[in-house]
Amino acid sequence: MRCDAMRRDGPAAMKFVIFGNVGAGKSPLARALAAHRRVPVLELDDLVKAPRPDPAWVRAQLEAFCAASDGWVVEGRAGHLIQATLARQPELVFLNPGPVV
Repeated sequence: MRCDAMRRDGPAAMKFVIFGNVGAGKSPLARALAAHRRVPVLELDDLVKAPRPDPAWVRAQLEAFCAASDGWVVEGRAGHLIQATLARQPELVFLNPGPVV
């Protein structure tokens, strides 16, 4: 992530996609960044782990979320949904927890 991403005086309508491995800290970072930038956050697990999620419904929910605001944070591991956000040119943040010590 660029060092100015957490600055309040940067562009207000920035879009972020935070993705990476399990346990990397995606959710805490997404919530902190969204709160700091005053933008909504969407955790993709909330969509894909819904009871019997229909792929068309999941995609529609993601599209509606991204269209509803000029700035947002999306986080998760669902590659097909991460890819769906790329047309909106978000800042991409990859988190890897590294080896367990």
